[in-house]
Amino acid sequence: MVKQKPDQHYQLKSLNHRFVDNTSALRSMIKAVNETVVLKIAAQLMCRFKQQNDKKTLCP
Repeated sequence: MVKQKPDQHYQLKSLNHRFVDNTSALRSMIKAVNETVVLKIAAQLMCRFKQQNDKKTLCP
């Protein structure tokens, strides 16, 4: 195994922390997008359900 210089070790450690931070941020964004999509689908389903009972209801 090749021995790393101290600078390389800290650079790799820093890269790893940034990767973990970016991965965490991506997960949060994906979760937010999924929640938004679920809410939009739920709103459409509720509107269509209302439309069955009241033909005047307009759905987007």
